[in-house]
This record gives sequence, C-alpha cells and structure tokens, in this order.
Amino acid sequence: MSKNLDWLITNIREDLKKASNREIEDIYNSLKKLLNKYDNDTFIKNIKDFLKKVLKSKREKCSLFFEDIIEGIDSMSDKTKQELKKDLLDLSNIHRTIFEDLAALIGAL
Repeated sequence: MSKNLDWLITNIREDLKKASNREIEDIYNSLKKLLNKYDNDTFIKNIKDFLKKVLKSKREKCSLFFEDIIEGIDSMSDKTKQELKKDLLDLSNIHRTIFEDLAALIGAL
C-alpha cells in the first residue's frame, strides 16, 4: 500500500473520532456509497457485518463501514486502488480542520 494511502486511512480514522454529528451524517452517507462500490464480501460475511452494525451509533457504523472497505485493499487492482484513493480523499475533505485547510493552501503555493 502506498504511503499516501496509508496517511489517508490514518487521517480518516482520526476524522471519524473528531467529526461533528452533522459531518458524521455526511461521512456515513459517503461511506455507504463507497461500501457498495468497493466491498466484495461474500453473502455470509455481509450478514455478519450487518448483525455487528445493528445496534451501533452512526459514528461506530462509519468506523465499521470504513474498516470493511479497507480490508479488501490488498486484493484490489492498481486502477481500483487509485479510484479508492481519490474517493477517500474526497471523504477526508468532509471533516477538515482550519489547520488542514491552511496546510493545503500553503502546499498549493
């Protein structure tokens, strides 16, 4: 896995811990779409995942969705990994602090 993708995964895990309830709602909706796009689990695994998520908060469900998506990275093609990286970058932008915005701005200069 590339260093950029590792950083992105770590960043999103932190975002899930710190995001506001409104941001969690947006993240949740985005992760549901990503899960449908990238999750290639078997039917039985999907049932087990569903049962784990039943009584969880949205924040906890987001973490479970995210972990389910990234557990399949090693079996993805390079093209799919690049698509996932772009999608994860979009996801990470939902919860960006002012300091992350400033770092991005300075990096663009």
